[in-house]
Amino acid sequence: CQVFFPLKPEWAKKQIIMHAEQQYENGVVRHWWHHGTDIGPVTNHSDDLLWLAFITIHYLEETVDFEFLNTKVPFLPDPKTGKVKTATLYQHCMAAIEKVLSRFSKRGLPLIGEGDWNDGMSHVGPLWKGESVWLGHYLYGILNKFAPICERQKEKTRAARYMTRAKAVKAAVNLYGLDGKWYKRATRNNGQTLGSKTEKEGKIFRNAQTWAVIQGTATPERAKQAMAACEKYLFREYGPLLFTPAYSETDATIGYLSRYAAGIRKNGGLYTHAGTWAVQAVALMGEGDKAYKV
Repeated sequence: CQVFFPLKPEWAKKQIIMHAEQQYENGVVRHWWHHGTDIGPVTNHSDDLLWLAFITIHYLEETVDFEFLNTKVPFLPDPKTGKVKTATLYQHCMAAIEKVLSRFSKRGLPLIGEGDWNDGMSHVGPLWKGESVWLGHYLYGILNKFAPICERQKEKTRAARYMTRAKAVKAAVNLYGLDGKWYKRATRNNGQTLGSKTEKEGKIFRNAQTWAVIQGTATPERAKQAMAACEKYLFREYGPLLFTPAYSETDATIGYLSRYAAGIRKNGGLYTHAGTWAVQAVALMGEGDKAYKV
């Protein structure tokens, strides 16, 4: 969707509306869907509902088309009554953000549920006990950038609450999410970590480092350390690994991620989608030549 911004922003608008139409009034969305078929599963993933807000933020930054927030978009039919309610795009974004804000651990970190961006982490937190450090980075940036939008929409109370929650998320990520010189990836239902040097496999995950830079949750010094760890352990000849070492055995506390062959796809492979975020993070560190190399 973002590739349309500089050339065909009207195409991006259509795509954003199409995504908003896959949302229920409570903020939950279809995890995957096929446009025009009315087919798509509803899951307990913790990130899918937030991408609507994320892409809307970037659309507004690119176009300054704030009137777009007032576009009326229908929710999916109520599962019990079948009734269809309509709300503005802004209200759709609020529904998603508020749902995620209701799913937090006692330590102040967002819960991972059946997975976040890496949906292969399907058994990390299905009991709503596991935490996602990456989602903390991701959510912090969304709250930080949506608060001014709330102000513009004359919702000063909500804007202030989002800034307060953003600060709390950032503090929790840096208090509980750090593992020496890099950020942990998640904690499981049983409290065991992913992305820690104490683990035999899955010691360091790239998304937990790159998004600390992209969303600004890391201090300048921690950003340098996290990206240095990426360069040392993850940046390889053919691209940046998603994490390392890959899982060599099926692990019931992780999910189907560990059922891929080691080094394939989301099990520590070269995953292009996330690889672009590595390029972005290195560029944001002011290292253009290195970003080109990555």
